[in-house]
Amino acid sequence: MDEDALFKVLKRQTKATLLELLYSAYYETNTQQRRHVFGDLMKESKSSKNLAQDIIRESEQTTETQAQENVLLKQLEATEAVVWSPYDAHGAAQTLSELLVAARQEGNANGKQHVLAL
Repeated sequence: MDEDALFKVLKRQTKATLLELLYSAYYETNTQQRRHVFGDLMKESKSSKNLAQDIIRESEQTTETQAQENVLLKQLEATEAVVWSPYDAHGAAQTLSELLVAARQEGNANGKQHVLAL
């Protein structure tokens, strides 16, 4: 069979005809020949499959993170929390600072250390 003539004819074939030829060639070859001809293609396919699995995993993690954020937001909505910022109340921040300094000095004078949690 003339290789050049064969490939000239193959270039003019439709996709369906080429797929039919590949299908026939697959069943006319033994396992070793199939691996030799189609092996690299299957390795690529596995890589694509792994990529798809990674994307699915990442999507699931994103969905899980969003679900956790939604739970936290609902908990926050259900609380009667007061948000305070020292930038909005300079006088209150100064008073708090002075109270902390006084508590530290008192603790040092008495030999005790106070733990203050905010």
